[in-house]
Amino acid sequence: MIWADEKFLLFLILLPFIILLLFFDWFKRNKKSLKFAENFEKLSTRIKRIEILRRILVVFAYSFFVLACAGPKWGHKKAKITQKGYSIIFALDFSWSMASEDVMPNRFLASVMKIKKIVSMLPGSQFGLIGFAGDAFPICPLTDDVDSFKMFLDEVEVGSIRYPGTNIASFILLSQKMFSNVSRNKIVIVFTDGENTYGNIEDALKKIKGQEIHFFIFGVGTPEGEPIPIRDKKGNLIEYKKDKNGNTVISKMDEQTLLKLANKTKGIFIRLKKTDDDVEEVVSKIKSLDRDLLKSFSKELLIPRWHIPLFMVFLFMFFDMILPRISKRRTFLKHISTILLFFIFYGISNASMLSKGNRAFKKKEFFKAEKFYRKGLEKKPDPRLYYNLGNVFYIQKKYDEAEKQYEKALTFDKIKFKEKIYYNLANNSFKKGDVAKAVEYYRKALKLKPDDKDALWNLEVALKSLKKGKRNKNQQQQKNKQQKEQQRKAKTQRILNMLEDVEKRKKMKKYKMPKVWKDW
Repeated sequence: MIWADEKFLLFLILLPFIILLLFFDWFKRNKKSLKFAENFEKLSTRIKRIEILRRILVVFAYSFFVLACAGPKWGHKKAKITQKGYSIIFALDFSWSMASEDVMPNRFLASVMKIKKIVSMLPGSQFGLIGFAGDAFPICPLTDDVDSFKMFLDEVEVGSIRYPGTNIASFILLSQKMFSNVSRNKIVIVFTDGENTYGNIEDALKKIKGQEIHFFIFGVGTPEGEPIPIRDKKGNLIEYKKDKNGNTVISKMDEQTLLKLANKTKGIFIRLKKTDDDVEEVVSKIKSLDRDLLKSFSKELLIPRWHIPLFMVFLFMFFDMILPRISKRRTFLKHISTILLFFIFYGISNASMLSKGNRAFKKKEFFKAEKFYRKGLEKKPDPRLYYNLGNVFYIQKKYDEAEKQYEKALTFDKIKFKEKIYYNLANNSFKKGDVAKAVEYYRKALKLKPDDKDALWNLEVALKSLKKGKRNKNQQQQKNKQQKEQQRKAKTQRILNMLEDVEKRKKMKKYKMPKVWKDW
């Protein structure tokens, strides 16, 4: 059994104090009554029993209320989980101008911190990362694994892209490719100072026209600008970046280019701020868009059972209310049969599902049998129901499902037919081809019931099969080794052919880096 919130169970510590309080209350009332009637104890024996029983019911009601609040869970059910969220690609400027410190600690690190903040405010979404300078590169593909995304984000450094300058058009085209599997509400959040050194933004925007990509552009830096510091590995300042004439470069945020990009994409331009107001504004705009279905999958979930202890609370309270009325006419003992019948009926309803399932199983109506067993498990988990459900799956050759049900049956304590479960698990494993596991289960079954001839016979068969399998495995390993050697040789030859092909192409045409008048 698993609890939704175990902290509530701490309230059970108060139980002894509640019992003492109720006892002293009863003792006090009894003492007061004795002052008015000497023979009260003789006259009110039945009433005293009722009062004691009522206090016991209060104790039980409190206990079960605490259990209901703790949220007990047991049993499993298959549920279809759908994940809805947003598909967001962050385009981060890696050019050297992002090392300027007009935004603290610098433009690049401030942008990374803002990205982390946005990610934390949009749970359930998928995120990707593009790094761009003179060209754009996918650093992290779209993923809903936030930890992996943050790991990639922590590894990046300003200037780590070897292509100099800034090419805004490159990340626009790359984001289009990364959104190939996203149907709608594609979101690109850009962090750049906007100093575009080359690349045709107009042409890039024409290519993505009509693709419903929402752009949110953060302008990083100030219009006044700052020099670009060059530091050593320890972070010590060496000098400031200089242009070809030897003048110190002042990097300024190009607000005009960024506003133009925002207007042409019907996006939003925001200046990066020290506070989180800018992030909150972007997140609120994103949340106004419809969430997209990111993925759908089946999952086994524990069934919440809080309603069972809560029902018991109402039951105890009900008895507490009717006991005084019962005491006026006849003793509570005359009603005990009715109460017992209620609990017996509750238990029989579960047993009836077992017997109905067994009858359907004997008639080979396996679908009906499965239905009855599952209904029984919804009411109350029972090792017999799990065991029989496993048998249904075994007959239908659904060996993985059968194994799950047998293992669930084994989780219960004091099972009288544990050797049968191990025996069936062994047969199931043998059918799956896992002979070693089958041998293990047969031995466990024989340990509980040494005179089981069927288990002993099957164990001998499994051991012989295991020895034969080992011989075949050795032969197969040798065969695989030969195949791998052949594949390795073939792979080596392909690589040599590729290298020859590359050399030929190099001779035909030598690639040239684009000429730029700015390398920041």
